[in-house]
Amino acid sequence: MKLGGIMDQKPNNVNKFWLSYRDAVVSSGIAGVNLRSKKSTVKKKGQKVEENKGESNFLDNIVSKTELYEKHAQLFKRLQTELRTRHYSLRTEQAYKSWVGRFLSFHGLKQPDQIGPEDIKDFLDYLAQVRHVSSATQNQALNAIVFLYSQALKADPRRFEDFVRAKHRKRLPEVLTQSEVRRLLGCMDGTSHLMAGLLYGSGLR
Repeated sequence: MKLGGIMDQKPNNVNKFWLSYRDAVVSSGIAGVNLRSKKSTVKKKGQKVEENKGESNFLDNIVSKTELYEKHAQLFKRLQTELRTRHYSLRTEQAYKSWVGRFLSFHGLKQPDQIGPEDIKDFLDYLAQVRHVSSATQNQALNAIVFLYSQALKADPRRFEDFVRAKHRKRLPEVLTQSEVRRLLGCMDGTSHLMAGLLYGSGLR
């Protein structure tokens, strides 16, 4: 898109700015470059290049969705049926499928009946210790696994009784003491003092 055109006819201060900007961009040889674009890789013909190769080091990454869904096609179909029968939201369905896929990938695409409770605990520990996920994310992963075994596979739900869910971290708000507020307001005057006083006095802090 040209920055010239009509602006070239009536050069005011704004137009002069855009004209100088256009000339600077063209002279620097970076016209047409998207500065916000992410780092990309060169893909040659017949060669598959994967981006973000650093992510492939994680054991729970889904390396090949094709291989995953081919090997566990019936499992994912059963999982989807159970989710939709219970009217789970689409976002929850997508999240559960993703977690089940990552869980199976973590264990080398084994069949779920070959994965025991200790293996499930290893996966959850990996998420917390290596992936550094939040407690809510870890609990969502556990919910997906429990749903897989208890609803899709009709396994004994008692096998999950020993799992301890991650506790949400309580965050106490940090507030100023009354003396600190007085000192802060004492450093203000005029409109800023009035606005700060109203905000504090009305409880909008």
